[in-house]
Formats: sequence, C-alpha cells, structure tokens
Amino acid sequence: MSRLRLFMFLALVLFGQSALASLLITPFRIVLNDNERTATVTIINNGTETNSYRIEAIDKYQTPDGKYHAVENAQQSQAQNFMKDWVYVRPRQVTLAPGQKQQVRLSIRRPIGIANGEYRTHLSFSELPKGKRFDPNPQGAKFQLFMLTTFTIPVQYRQGFVAPQVSISTPIVTQKEGQDVLALRLQTDGKFAAFGSLKIYSNDGDVIKELSNVAVYPENKIRDILMPIELEKFRNKPLLLQYQGHKLSGVRLYNEIGFSIP
Repeated sequence: MSRLRLFMFLALVLFGQSALASLLITPFRIVLNDNERTATVTIINNGTETNSYRIEAIDKYQTPDGKYHAVENAQQSQAQNFMKDWVYVRPRQVTLAPGQKQQVRLSIRRPIGIANGEYRTHLSFSELPKGKRFDPNPQGAKFQLFMLTTFTIPVQYRQGFVAPQVSISTPIVTQKEGQDVLALRLQTDGKFAAFGSLKIYSNDGDVIKELSNVAVYPENKIRDILMPIELEKFRNKPLLLQYQGHKLSGVRLYNEIGFSIP
C-alpha cells in the first residue's frame, strides 16, 4: 500500500470515528400514531468546530442484512409506503457553534383516505462544506481531506396499529471474517415494523450479549442477524434469546427462544 493510500485509509478511519460523536441527536427514532402529527428533535454540536447542516426528509429502504439504501424512484416509494413528501421540517438549515443545540420541528400532512398501515421516511442531517480553505504559505504539495458527514434517523407514522408477530429461527454457529458468530433470522407478518433489542441470557439470568436498534420492516418481513459471541464460554449451556420491543414500539416482548451451542 502506498503512503498516500495508507494516509487516506487512516484519515477515513479517524475522521469516521470522530464524526460519530460530532452531532448528538435525540430521540434517535420518531414514531407517530393515528392522530399524532408533530414531533421535535434536538440536535447538539458535540464537535470542536462550528458546523452547518441541511435538514430534510429522505426515503430509504432496508435490505434483509440491515443495510439502508436510498429509494430510487416514485414507483418504489409509493409501493412501499414511504412518505418524504408528507414531512415538513423547520428549520431546514442550521449553523451550530461547538456545544450549541437546536430544536428541529417536523409535521406530517397525510393525504386524506390513506389505508391503515405503516408509512416511513428518514430525517437527514447533512453537514455542509465550510468553503474553500486557503493555505497562505504553501510548502510543496499537500494533501487535504475534508469529510462531510450525514446522520439519519427513522420517522414512522402508524395508522390502525396492530402489533406484528415475530418468529425467531434457532441460532446456528458460523464465521464472519474469521470470527465466531451466531446467525439467526427474524421474520414478521402484517403491515407494521418490529424494532427493539436482541438479548441473550445465560441460565443464571445474566445478559451475555445484546444487539440494540434491530428493526424488521414490512417491505422485507425478514432480517438476518449475525451476533459475535465467545463460543467456548457458553458451549452446551442453556441460553435464552429474546427480541424485546423498544419503548416506542408498543410491544414489550416480540418473541423468545431457548437454545444451546453444541
């Protein structure tokens, strides 16, 4: 690997890690039901520089492996109940000094006569360029890397909510990138998403593994999960896997399954 490529790789890693903490967003998910139409999100610049952000609704869909992708056309958006065109955001752009916070208000204007079901979009916070940076005393060739980050949170509107039923496949042991993992599948029915945390309990009731923010959306109905685990500590011992609902989901426990690792 050349020195330039190595520098770019290390810069991406370091900038990526710092970017994760540069904008704090709460709540990290918005769920509106039936007659609820408005919500407020608080953002805080947790970095060391003044940053500006563009705020907008964007439609994204999730694949069974948990990755998100932008919706590419209106036909896909309509077929899968996405709703960015219903969402109005104020303000649409903010500039925050280090430590400064801002409340962002969103409202949903749903069409008349929509069917019961779940409609979804994402609220996006995109960092804007700071303008051209000029070095008044250049000393030979220099490499400058400026990372612009985007943060998104899901926004769900549910009309006529009915809790989805979730089945859990028996976990099996496999490997990913040389690491032991438990592979399992969540499968739902109906028109509404399931979202919450997966927790594995020992026979003593201790949580030995937790995976938070696990969602299964109606357009997929399945979610494939890989959970790293230390196999030797838990072989041939009774374990309990629970899929627990988030406090906004309206469900305390979706399902649970007992298993052991041979």
